[in-house]
Amino acid sequence: MRTLCRALVWLLVAAPLAWAQEPTGPDAQAAGERPAQGEAPDRAVPRSAAAPTDSRTSDDVFLGEITVTATRMEENLLNVPQSVSVATEGELRRRQAATPGRMLDEVPGVWNHRNGPAGASPILRGQIGPRVLYLYDGIRVNNSALFGGPNAFLNTIPPGAIERIEVLHGPGSLQYGSDAIGGIVNVITRRVPTYPEQGVLYGGRVTTRYGSVDDLLANDSYAWVSSPHLSLLAGGGFSDAKHYDGGGDFGEVKDTAYETEGFYTRLGWKPGKQHLVEASFQRFGRNDVYRYTQSKNNPSRIPTLFDPAEERDLAKLSYRGRDLGAALDSFDAWSYLQQFDSLGFRTAESSTRFDRRETTRDQSVYGAGFQGVTPVRVGREHKLVWGGDYRLEKIGSSLRLRRTTKATGAVVVSEPAGQTPDGSYEVYDAFALAEISLRENLTLTAGIRYEATHLDSAPRPIDAVTPFTLNDLDLDEWWHSVTWSAGAVWWFTEEAALAGSVGTGFRAPNFSDAISFGVPTQVTGVSTIPSPGVQPEEAIQYELGPRYAGERLTAAVSAYYLDLDPTIVPVGAGAFDVPGVGTTQARQNQTIGTAFVRGVEGSLAYRPVDGLTLFGNLTYTFGRDKFLDAPLRFIPPLNGLLGVRYERTEPRPWWIEATVRMVDRYTRHAPDDETDVAYAVDPGFNLSAANPALRAGFEMPGYAVVGLRGGVELVRRENLAGRLVVSIENLLDKEYREVHSRQVVEPGVNVVTGIEIDF
Repeated sequence: MRTLCRALVWLLVAAPLAWAQEPTGPDAQAAGERPAQGEAPDRAVPRSAAAPTDSRTSDDVFLGEITVTATRMEENLLNVPQSVSVATEGELRRRQAATPGRMLDEVPGVWNHRNGPAGASPILRGQIGPRVLYLYDGIRVNNSALFGGPNAFLNTIPPGAIERIEVLHGPGSLQYGSDAIGGIVNVITRRVPTYPEQGVLYGGRVTTRYGSVDDLLANDSYAWVSSPHLSLLAGGGFSDAKHYDGGGDFGEVKDTAYETEGFYTRLGWKPGKQHLVEASFQRFGRNDVYRYTQSKNNPSRIPTLFDPAEERDLAKLSYRGRDLGAALDSFDAWSYLQQFDSLGFRTAESSTRFDRRETTRDQSVYGAGFQGVTPVRVGREHKLVWGGDYRLEKIGSSLRLRRTTKATGAVVVSEPAGQTPDGSYEVYDAFALAEISLRENLTLTAGIRYEATHLDSAPRPIDAVTPFTLNDLDLDEWWHSVTWSAGAVWWFTEEAALAGSVGTGFRAPNFSDAISFGVPTQVTGVSTIPSPGVQPEEAIQYELGPRYAGERLTAAVSAYYLDLDPTIVPVGAGAFDVPGVGTTQARQNQTIGTAFVRGVEGSLAYRPVDGLTLFGNLTYTFGRDKFLDAPLRFIPPLNGLLGVRYERTEPRPWWIEATVRMVDRYTRHAPDDETDVAYAVDPGFNLSAANPALRAGFEMPGYAVVGLRGGVELVRRENLAGRLVVSIENLLDKEYREVHSRQVVEPGVNVVTGIEIDF
């Protein structure tokens, strides 16, 4: 495994340096001449500043990609100083992933934490949970109730609505505010592709997939129609997955089934060529979500954790104006309403009774904002992005304890004390970001954001548990932050560039950080108690790396250092009496931690001949908790991907590709790993002498997983095209476990067959 990873390092670093020579070819531009800002270049460029890997066809690897996440405006990735990866529509269609989290599995720099097939919490630069910001068309999915560990919020977005996913690596607080310390995952959804000058246009797609390993049946379909001034897009889908089979001879893995359903729609009105008003709505629900993690702790196999229902609604109204005059390139304004409701069960069984804690969550978010892009012509043309937004969250929850006596079947329902108070969370933002073109081959960016956060709780008498009083839980806190970023991209030859940036991150405490009560879990075995004195987290990152964009080769390497000071850490708080549970050990949050993460992320794509593409990526991450003087938690092992794809367009389009995903051994465990069931032989039970760590020293073995994919166009007529796509995951039926994930084993060989019909 180490030999393969070393070979991949050479491929990613040495090969680009060998190719970074003077431009050749009859169409070579003058040295240093780059495409205009915001325009796609007319020759080979990386599809991602951090991940110039594959797109839908081999030619797409060498076409320009446009991002909106990194600079809050349409910008060619070549001119973005920070690392950004893009999972394009073509890639997503080839991978046939069942969930948004799975769509990121081959994106460099992203490591997915999973507690079941329905869950995925991306780790970006050693950060997880509320330190990674999820966006849905620029609207944040994170809310102020997120706890400090992994969460599955990314998987509450309809998979069929996703057109592409952009990943910003490292702090993005300048662009989008609090929480974006490790990075940003921005899900870009489908839009009507065009408005005709006259007449009516229409189109759509029907996609059906079947996966063999978990008997997964999924359908995602959409249709659109547009006229010169009006448009409508509507779609929806469902998925139904049964329990999956593990690799090798492991057999069926129980408590891994889930169901999803959702729909989305977008109505557009174009009163003029330069103006567009849109109203959109999406609903997504997950039902009967089991988690393998804690399903076996109860002797009768009643799942410890079970989520019978989750539902997210998002309604958005937006205005977009383009080419509005000499003083305004573009102007956007939006407002939205987001609602998240869920019901969760936590069941504990003793010799005499069942205790089921039923938690209902009700979270409403209202937001509004605006943004303008102003050209500044001083010598050369520069750009200024400016704007502001407001967000108000209403957080509510209720808890009931349903106690069943085994001998008699008697049921007693009560409302236990020690609940998390309800309340509101307000955020005010203002930002400005300048893009300065010093020379044709040198672009600078710099920006600043001010953010004010207000947490206002409304505790009830039942929320307070000794030693906490109502006064302790009655918070009216304001936190203020100023974050900034600066960077540059210098093209020192026509095809080779150096990109660097420095920027800060910020995370304001939320309800979970400040006033949440938490019962003991299998992961830690301790309770969490309110921490009303907790303060914000801060970070700063330094990043530098070369980029290469040639006729046949594209490559990018980025080295970074992320300093976290201070951070919120849980510290021991002694014994605590949990109502309805008993006396346990407790932890309380304090903003006293310090840590750092450093690493290298790189990727390349090489086309030796037309139709054949070789691609790969590599991610190395090292993190240390300076407060504990120990390895930092949630640091992924060295990992990478190698792939080859061949495709033809005549006489009938078809393609085939093979990949090998390689992961090194996990050898640097954090102190909290020693109480985390993810490292046990069977994460369905508590860590104990009967269920010890999988390997001595809490190590996890490395592995290599082979995949094979292919597709062929079955039919093409004037208004109809049909394709067959087949993907074989874990081709060699490898039995392996993902580091940090709480599944006993990953799925075995999985044949996913998909039919796509475009009309």
